[in-house]
Amino acid sequence: MEEKQLAAAENVYKTVCAMLDSQGWRYEKHPEKKVVWLKLKLKNGLSSIMIVVEARTQTITFYAPVDFPVKEEKCMDMVLATVMANDGMVFGSFDYDMAGDEIRFRLTQSFRESQVEKELIEHMLLITASMVEKYVPRFLALNTGIIDIEDFMAKE
Repeated sequence: MEEKQLAAAENVYKTVCAMLDSQGWRYEKHPEKKVVWLKLKLKNGLSSIMIVVEARTQTITFYAPVDFPVKEEKCMDMVLATVMANDGMVFGSFDYDMAGDEIRFRLTQSFRESQVEKELIEHMLLITASMVEKYVPRFLALNTGIIDIEDFMAKE
C-alpha cells in the first residue's frame, strides 16, 4: 500500500475523531485499525455505530448493526423488507446477511483524491441515525410478527 494512501486514511481518521470530540461524543477508538465505535440514543432505544476508515480502498464507512437476530421463519420477509427499504434511499443501504441472520445499515464515501471535512462526517452520522431510527423499529415489528410484509410494504 502506498504511503500516500496511508497518510490520507490517517487524516480522515483524525477528522472523524476531531468531529466527535468537538461535539462532546463519547466513543471507543481503535486507531491501529482506524475504527471508531459509538452509541446513539434514539427515540426507539440505543444503536451502535461503527465508523471504519479503509486505507486500501480510500473509503469511510458507517455501519449500524441491528441489535436483534432475524428469526428463521421471517428470513424471506426480511429479504423483501430490506429491498423495499433500500429502493427509496438516496444514501446508504441496509444489508441482510442470511447466513448470520443480521441486518445492518451501511453508508460509504470515497475520499480518494479529496479532502474530508468535519461537516461530511457529521452529515454521514446524521443520515445513519435517521435511517436506523426510521427502519429498525419496522424491521423489529416484522421480525416479531407485530406487522406482516404487506404492512411493511404499505408504509413504503
